[in-house]
Amino acid sequence: MSRACTLLGALVLLATAPRIAAAQEDGRDAARALYLQGIELASAERWPEALAAFEGALRNYEHPNVVRAVAATLERMGRFIEAAEAHNRWLQLSSEPPESTARAEAERLRELDLSRIAHLTLSVTPASARLLIDGNECAPGQLPLDPGSHVVEVSAEGFDSTEFELTLREGHSTERSIELRRHEIEPELEAAAPRTSTQRRPVSAPPAPFDEAVLGWTLTGTGAAFLVAAAAMLAHGLDLRAQVEHAPEGSHWSALEPKAELSPVLVATGVAASAVGLALSAAGLGLTIASEASRPSLSLEVSLRGASLTGSF
Repeated sequence: MSRACTLLGALVLLATAPRIAAAQEDGRDAARALYLQGIELASAERWPEALAAFEGALRNYEHPNVVRAVAATLERMGRFIEAAEAHNRWLQLSSEPPESTARAEAERLRELDLSRIAHLTLSVTPASARLLIDGNECAPGQLPLDPGSHVVEVSAEGFDSTEFELTLREGHSTERSIELRRHEIEPELEAAAPRTSTQRRPVSAPPAPFDEAVLGWTLTGTGAAFLVAAAAMLAHGLDLRAQVEHAPEGSHWSALEPKAELSPVLVATGVAASAVGLALSAAGLGLTIASEASRPSLSLEVSLRGASLTGSF
């Protein structure tokens, strides 16, 4: 009986072997076509589309060359965590001998990817808070992340949630503490007492009149502050420009480049601040003069001498 079962099993294997081989060959053909498509897309630096083609090839047939292409594409996209995992997978699949150059290169690239990963250490209060990074739930602590911008969301029942964007530098570690604020509970309104004939509604005092003179002097002072800041920025920007233009011969451009880049920014900002300061000062003086002119008990005498404006009240 056992010999008959063994013979029957052998016959089943012989019958299905051609179909299995054909399915495997079809998978290899599809993987080969997707792999070649991915190579063309990568040559055009269309990295997301190239990655999709390579991953499609892997779903049909996992070949070391395709895994290596996935790792290289992920590196170009700045996804170093997944790239390091792909190099690990290549080392598992490859038939290269332990001392081969190809295996040593894969190990070197894996370590390079690991060194480029950023690390974010988060401490969250309360401890029951839910932490999401780029929409993925995470536990507080040290988190390896790819460099670049990430959206951090923290929420907890009974607390105000928070959301902010954080930019991580390649290979750097960042620490951040997040403490949520409790919801502010509004005090319950006291029950209104029933009105009687002896109760009177409190009469609110009329609002204080709007003092245009105070606003005018405030605008004038703010404009003067803008003008002082603008003068300082212009002076510093022009001084930096002079240092660059009259630099001694043999000066290194690396030392002059920051000054050359900062000088036009300071000059442009100074000009803009001057315009704002002049506008605020003019508006403030106009408002002050108008408010004082509307008062019959006051007289205004304005005389313009040189560049100064004087007045008596």
